[in-house]
Amino acid sequence: MDCRGKGSKPLVEHDSELLREGEVKSEYRFSGAWLRKRRWLGLPPAFVRIGCVVLYERRELNAFVQSQRVEPNRHEVRR
Repeated sequence: MDCRGKGSKPLVEHDSELLREGEVKSEYRFSGAWLRKRRWLGLPPAFVRIGCVVLYERRELNAFVQSQRVEPNRHEVRR
């Protein structure tokens, strides 16, 4: 089995759906380099490694994106 194989079918069909890096890149618009650097540094989003295949749970990705949300400043701007 080639570690760089392309698979577009999800491995599981529910909230814990596992996505390959390529699917994460296309659905969440994260670059591959950014994902690899975060893995190397031990930073979120969490991932699963099975052999040389790296997978991300959809719920972990959604939680990570939500944690990065920035609320606009609700204070009035003084002129």
